[in-house]
Amino acid sequence: MADTIAGLPTGYLGISQGGWIAPLAAQAEATPFVVSLSAAMVSPNVQLDHEVRADLHRNLPGFIVPLALPVAAAAPRWRYPEFWRANGDFDPAAAIRASGAPTFIAYGDQDELDNVPVSQSLDLIEAAQAAGVDIEVMVVAGGGHDLSPGEGTGPTDRAVLDRVAAFVGAHSGVTGP
Repeated sequence: MADTIAGLPTGYLGISQGGWIAPLAAQAEATPFVVSLSAAMVSPNVQLDHEVRADLHRNLPGFIVPLALPVAAAAPRWRYPEFWRANGDFDPAAAIRASGAPTFIAYGDQDELDNVPVSQSLDLIEAAQAAGVDIEVMVVAGGGHDLSPGEGTGPTDRAVLDRVAAFVGAHSGVTGP
């Protein structure tokens, strides 16, 4: 990627699993910022188990979930064993630390009930911040994986878009349209 486009500094933005890729790209090339939206800060293995557990809780009686989880979570790993061997233990928080780029991360708090272990991700972000990593975080109350305030019923919360624009402007020197 070029350092600039039309003379303007460039950074990386990733959504969901793309939020795992953005800091990896930033490691390969210095960039003024990374934006990660709805990307878990846990490994793909942990994220998959979380998501499968949430799916099972929505569809099965609670007492069956612990019995079904090992088989249900193993299915994707059986279908794509090379991927899971190579990537299952990837550490997104370490990728952000290694990127050296200021990072903005946003979650919907209701994503905890679906795709992303938000509370565990926030704990990992807090630990990185305590170690001096430049991370700004936003949590959308009532927001789902799409960061809409209606759990997937509308567009991304305008406040998220405004915060992303302000963050990018602050770290790129570009403001306004």
